[in-house]
Amino acid sequence: MAPSPRRAAKKTTKVAPKKAAAPKKTKAAKKTKAAKKAATPEKVAAPKKAAAKAKRAAPPPDVTTEAVLSSFGFTFTRDDSNAEREGVRWEIEVPDEEPFELFVALLGSAQLSVYLVFRQRVPRERMVTVLEAIARVNHGLLVGSYEVDIEEGFVRLKAGLDFTGTELSPALVLNLVTTVRDISNVYDEAITSVMNAELTPSEAIALVEG
Repeated sequence: MAPSPRRAAKKTTKVAPKKAAAPKKTKAAKKTKAAKKAATPEKVAAPKKAAAKAKRAAPPPDVTTEAVLSSFGFTFTRDDSNAEREGVRWEIEVPDEEPFELFVALLGSAQLSVYLVFRQRVPRERMVTVLEAIARVNHGLLVGSYEVDIEEGFVRLKAGLDFTGTELSPALVLNLVTTVRDISNVYDEAITSVMNAELTPSEAIALVEG
């Protein structure tokens, strides 16, 4: 009997099914995705530290003013007995040998002024000449001015600022006080010399301005 032929082994090849192609996005789908992105609220950035500090309440103007006056080493007396009408006023202690008195006034919560008042009064016969000297000085000043009370004869140097809409910073108070000090150092003696009939207005101003 003839031997039976061997059965050929069948090779089985596994064919992986092809992945179905992803459907192309239609224009409508793209528009829907864009609309969803637009509707998603963006993350709000955390406020910066500087902005947070700005929101902190600033100290009252009178507190700031007194802090700066103290930094100069001034000894002062506060008077707010008539604060509603005239605001708060500080009288700075000045040695008797100095030819002036010094005051600071805060009117409401928007205006601050510094006054340097001469102790000597203008003799009536010298009033016109002193007025000329003051006019010559004021013409060259950018900040501050000298004033004279024609009836009572006193002369004062005044500088002020209006801080409406902003806080009264220590720098503003410092600048105001130093402005009065610097003007006084230059022109006080010139005006006094005219008051005492020692120099004419033009001579006095030319002497200090060079």
